[in-house]
Amino acid sequence: MSNVDKKKTTGFFNVRIALVIMLTLALTFMLSACGDNTATPGSMASSTATAVPTGATTTSASTTAVTTSDISSAGGGPATTTNSTDSATKPTPAQKAGKPVISFSTTTLRLGDTLKVSGSGFPANTPLTVQINGVNTKVTPATDADGKFAIDLMLDTSTNLGGTPLKAGKVTVGVTDASGSAKASASLTLTAPLSNANEVINGFFNTLKIDPEGALSYLGTTFRASFADDPVALAQKLGVQNIPSTVEIGKAAGMNYTYKVTMHFASSNQVVYMDVLPDLDGGSLKITDIRQTPDTGERSSAAENDRQAHATIEQYVNGLNNKQYRSAYEAFSNSYRQQIGSYEDFAKNQDSISSIKLVAADQENVAGTGESKLIYKVLLNVQAGNKPSNWSAGNNTRWFEVTRENNAWKISQITTSPIA
Repeated sequence: MSNVDKKKTTGFFNVRIALVIMLTLALTFMLSACGDNTATPGSMASSTATAVPTGATTTSASTTAVTTSDISSAGGGPATTTNSTDSATKPTPAQKAGKPVISFSTTTLRLGDTLKVSGSGFPANTPLTVQINGVNTKVTPATDADGKFAIDLMLDTSTNLGGTPLKAGKVTVGVTDASGSAKASASLTLTAPLSNANEVINGFFNTLKIDPEGALSYLGTTFRASFADDPVALAQKLGVQNIPSTVEIGKAAGMNYTYKVTMHFASSNQVVYMDVLPDLDGGSLKITDIRQTPDTGERSSAAENDRQAHATIEQYVNGLNNKQYRSAYEAFSNSYRQQIGSYEDFAKNQDSISSIKLVAADQENVAGTGESKLIYKVLLNVQAGNKPSNWSAGNNTRWFEVTRENNAWKISQITTSPIA
């Protein structure tokens, strides 16, 4: 082969080698560029990536997010998603009512005292039954639209329990609906009633120093109702603005139940007279009257009967006006309660009165009245309520028959015409 032919052959191979090298480099570059992003059958490479925290659970667009409270309420287990199209579960009536609870105005009372009981969380507009130590009482309140109620419960020996004796000690008050599904209870300590007038009067003044409203519990039901549980009115009865440092108690001369009480102040003394008698229906001893001036002699039985009967009328009227229907109902005699029906029947008809005030109560001179029966012509100022009734707006005249029952004066009849 000539030198010319050798040069041509060598140049040809050099070109082929160069082409092979170039093709090899190009192929290598292409494979390197594709790398892990090479699509596989049935998959699609994404141009953007979303960061997912370690351990998180991803959900589809049709599910709602799971919060930490959802997880903790499930006991710390795996989170479970809920379809967003599910509707919220509607609360049942019991859930709307909440958990029934009752509370007392105090947790320590004496036998014969009145306990204020309030409750909430019960079904709305529902009749309830009050129990004492598991025994149904005659007190049957009804809840309002919010599932609440408030009552005055007299803790006497028999009235509320149908004759079942109530003794001092721990007492449990329960409230339940008819089905027993909504109920609540709470306990208090019931102490023995005061045994003598000195304990009553001392207890009254000692409590007055620390709790003026609590001192009202030492007053008889009728006397207390006569000034609507107002401590200011009580101070006016005592005729003082300050509480005495000490008191001295003595028996009023010639009187069986009246006590002379000398109130000692820093620079002066002042005397009041207090009557101490069993409360309604032979209950515990209570202060039934306070007078600022001494009696000139023993009050006549007629005057005392008139005072007590008048106080019973005041109890009834103030009970209606203050919506304390239990107090008003307890002013009735047993025979009159049988005529007008149960307390519930009486209370539910009182919406016919918005307000009622006692203007005057004058004793009538009727044959047959005296030691056991009195007749009063009573003038009442009435503002009508929501229901129609035989009351008219303004002044109304009624006749009250008040009779002695169990050593207490009770209303035995109310009429729109004179009682013969």
